[in-house]
Amino acid sequence: MSARCESVIFDLDGTLIDSSPGILRSYEEAFCRCGVTPLLPWRTGLIGPTLTQTIALQCGSQNSALLQSLRETFITCYDNDGFRLSAPYSGIPELLTTLQRSGIRLFIATNKRIVPTQRIVTHLGFDKMFEGVFGVDSLGQAQTPKSDVIRHIVQKYGLAPKRCLYLGDRLEDYEASTAAELPFVLATWGFDDAEALVPKDCPRVNTAESFYRLV
Repeated sequence: MSARCESVIFDLDGTLIDSSPGILRSYEEAFCRCGVTPLLPWRTGLIGPTLTQTIALQCGSQNSALLQSLRETFITCYDNDGFRLSAPYSGIPELLTTLQRSGIRLFIATNKRIVPTQRIVTHLGFDKMFEGVFGVDSLGQAQTPKSDVIRHIVQKYGLAPKRCLYLGDRLEDYEASTAAELPFVLATWGFDDAEALVPKDCPRVNTAESFYRLV
């Protein structure tokens, strides 16, 4: 392993875990309970933006009371049961173990809220592997831009940006990492078909093992 990489910040959904079964089921249940028909069929491509953004997109309404009701119902469904359906992608547990044993510092920066994020990390037995786990609402705001979350991790833990990588599966991950001045690696196994959107000179990996070789 190259000595140049000292730390890795990971996206969560679509990068470390396949959370789609629990997320999609919770969205379906929330919309059903609130009597709202989604504008688009529920599919994995809708996963990645914040909860509020996805609900607004699928609801097609600006009614704040309705949007809040959908949000609260989703949170109840997902935080109680839906998160348990998350599963790590092939090779991810081994990758995290190997990186940690090699002295690489590991972190998470995700658009998911911190409560289900922490529950998933603990449920999967990953809680001892990460030095810091941060969600979209970890910094005192309901929706902190991911680039600011990444910057916070770098500053809080004294990371060297040129010796740190961000691994994500979406164009938004690339943009956030670039804005935070961190090298980005695209995980092609994720929810979003970002290969055609991310610049061609951006490193890509199609397995957890290939990411380890890159690091």
